[in-house]
Amino acid sequence: MPPINPPWRSAQNPFMPLSAPSDPPTTAEVAEAVAYERVMTEFYARTPRRNRRRFERDVTEASAYKTKVVARRAGLMAAQYEPGAPPPPWFKVAVNDTLRPTRGTLRRLEQEMGRVEKWMERIRDSSAIVNRRLAILCNKSRSTRVGRSFEVVPFQDLWDPEAVRRLPPLTSRAVIEGLTMAQIRDYYNGYYPGGRHRRADHLGKIYEAIGVRRRRQV
Repeated sequence: MPPINPPWRSAQNPFMPLSAPSDPPTTAEVAEAVAYERVMTEFYARTPRRNRRRFERDVTEASAYKTKVVARRAGLMAAQYEPGAPPPPWFKVAVNDTLRPTRGTLRRLEQEMGRVEKWMERIRDSSAIVNRRLAILCNKSRSTRVGRSFEVVPFQDLWDPEAVRRLPPLTSRAVIEGLTMAQIRDYYNGYYPGGRHRRADHLGKIYEAIGVRRRRQV
């Protein structure tokens, strides 16, 4: 079997590093691995949430190291019985008791990562909303100037019109006036989902949605 390496440690880890265990691990090394995982988990729980991320790998590596050492030692103990014979009744209980803290730690880490992902998603959505409003304000300023291209304004659901429906980017009045009926319909539905304006007003509402003043038709 390949040797078991000591658990990885970050530079901020305050605990003494462990040495590589024997093959097979001794009972003292098993106890040391179990104790190291426990103190690392407790240290992580006491660490302020803003600083926990730097110790996530330390906890994971400690749990993985303990699991490997226990499994290697358990394999030795099982081999001492007759081949093909079922393990003693206490074996499964002992393994479950040993792995229970590891499973709990992994569940907590999964929950923590889930909260982080939701937080990041809210940040992305907030950033997209701000960028959408900035694009509209920019277009309101540029619509009074000649030769300035317009910014692409995402739909209400924050998706890019070009990426979602392969619509031409509305960078000028010429592009807007050159839209086909199907493209006008798609743009209107994107900017006004569930809207009930008259079809004849759809092009004007598109101008309004992106912050561009429509010139009067002569």
